[in-house]
Amino acid sequence: MRMEKMGIAFQLGAPTLEPGVLNLAAAHEWKVTRPALAGARVVLADGTEVRDGRVPAREGDVRLFFQLPGGRRGDAAVGHAVTLRTATGFTESGLKRTKIAWKGDLTPAPSAFAGGTSDVVSTATLDGLDLKEPFALLFEGGLVIEKAGRYTLGIGSDDGSVLYLDGKRILENDGAHGYYERTVTVDLQPGVYPLQLTYFDAGGAQRVSLFWTPPGGQRETIANLRHR
Repeated sequence: MRMEKMGIAFQLGAPTLEPGVLNLAAAHEWKVTRPALAGARVVLADGTEVRDGRVPAREGDVRLFFQLPGGRRGDAAVGHAVTLRTATGFTESGLKRTKIAWKGDLTPAPSAFAGGTSDVVSTATLDGLDLKEPFALLFEGGLVIEKAGRYTLGIGSDDGSVLYLDGKRILENDGAHGYYERTVTVDLQPGVYPLQLTYFDAGGAQRVSLFWTPPGGQRETIANLRHR
């Protein structure tokens, strides 16, 4: 407050939502960081104040801000509340990998891969592919969760990639760019979650990765994968 009145430039930043994606099958509230600046509040997009550090959730997106008494807001924190269900029938090790020719600035939807050429790989990899032409890939199967808890899921790619769980788009790293990684936290219960990872190459360097940090563990390539 005092800095604002004195005209001193400062950043409000954005709240932190935990987890980044709220799985409604496991929890129904986000935990929200409190603002560091005296007098600032955490508010929803419509101005409703979050008073207890927790945000009740329903299916869909939520946007939160730090807001000063004068109305100034910082950057938005965007959370996604989804219901992630487990499935059966994933009996074989690895992921199904499907390749199509693709020219575009964004990754195609999973439905665009019908009719592509397919094989099976242990994880998200470009190994064994002819990479001469612009292309896109779909990796699909099941993510095996043996222990309930909070998982940090991550994807890295050059160029774009998008991660889906149970058909829900939970992590975006899309667009034409050099190698870049993104992560998201989500609470998961034991079971097998349908997983899809789409990736495209727009030319130049080519790379894709799929990794996680399980509860109490270290970052590692995801190996707990099955396909139908």
